Amino acid sequence: TGGSTRIDATEVSRLIAIASSRAMARRARQALRASRKRSQVDVVVADAAHLPFRPRVFDAVVSRGVALSYVASPKDGLAEAWRVLRRGGKLGIDVMNYQRNWSSPARTFSKVGQEFVYMETSVVDGRQVRRIYHLSKDCPRLRRLRRGPGPAYTQSIRRRPRWIGKYIRSMETREAWMFKPKEVTQLASRTGFREVAIIPLGLLPRVLSSKDRELKVFAMTNTNALSDLFL
Repeated sequence: TGGSTRIDATEVSRLIAIASSRAMARRARQALRASRKRSQVDVVVADAAHLPFRPRVFDAVVSRGVALSYVASPKDGLAEAWRVLRRGGKLGIDVMNYQRNWSSPARTFSKVGQEFVYMETSVVDGRQVRRIYHLSKDCPRLRRLRRGPGPAYTQSIRRRPRWIGKYIRSMETREAWMFKPKEVTQLASRTGFREVAIIPLGLLPRVLSSKDRELKVFAMTNTNALSDLFL
């Protein structure tokens, strides 16, 4: 939706961004226009595993938002990045860290943009499984979410509410790949990338958004150790 693209656009003179749908591309263009970065960024609708570009045309490929975890085939996604990169080009990606199976799902009410959902997230056999229930506007819990800060807001709960069923409009399931560092290294090497560096982040992005300065310093100092707790 243009969030990371606005940041990347400050680092280069020309950028081509891909979106998975026309709606996502439209939102990205609007965000870029608002930030005055639209002139140096082209947004196209494309599948990460079937990029509409000639071979060896890019100096770098950058993927944020753990996109490689969400593609149907991570192998095909990396192969496409390798195909469109000039020799000597660089690839920067992030992926979901491997976690052991969860004994019970994490349950949340969320507001993302103008959409209200109830989610149950679990980890099963190295895959994140997220069941997303789209809620009707008369759901009583939405009053609190509407008062939440910003366009994205989440409230965690312990149990699924008994009354939630009558407010569900539709449901979808999303699964994501989770990787151990060794798996990422092997996958990249088999694709053709020669120099592979792994930088563990763990839950660092969430910690860095905290207002607690001491917590931020601790996280930056112990990044590797914190990430290893989940391996």
